[in-house]
Amino acid sequence: MKQTLMAFSCPRYASFPAVGLYLEQVLWLLNDSLGPLLGGGSDRSVTGTMVNNYVKQKLLPAPKRKLYTREHMARLTMLCLFKQAFSIPEIADAFKLLCPAEEAVAPLYDTFCELMEQTLRNTVQGKASPFAQADLLHAMVTAVANKLYARMLLDARQEAAQ
Repeated sequence: MKQTLMAFSCPRYASFPAVGLYLEQVLWLLNDSLGPLLGGGSDRSVTGTMVNNYVKQKLLPAPKRKLYTREHMARLTMLCLFKQAFSIPEIADAFKLLCPAEEAVAPLYDTFCELMEQTLRNTVQGKASPFAQADLLHAMVTAVANKLYARMLLDARQEAAQ
């Protein structure tokens, strides 16, 4: 798993097909690129039902003529990875602040990719064994601290907007 995290390469915005994709193609691309991080099992893969629910919840714009764009792919990639630590309502709040318009997705998404890769590498670099109690405890405490800090930032931005 350490090598998987060290080697992860987030697909960049420009690498997504410029032509519209059907849902099955979107699912294949997402599961292929994110599968190593999400565990690869069918219970952790991205499904059509999930994507349809994200559209209903306004986390994604509706596809046009059943075709998904680069913007959809970028939002879905961020959403799938954010779901590892945040609830759907928290992600929805973050999306409203980070990328309120489709046009804002491309630069934000490429920054997200760079940060994800760098943070994954920095997190596992120098860790000696596949399981060390101290590393597990540190990772879990860091995750909680970061989630609490992210929630505080979201709340502060929402309060300022009101």
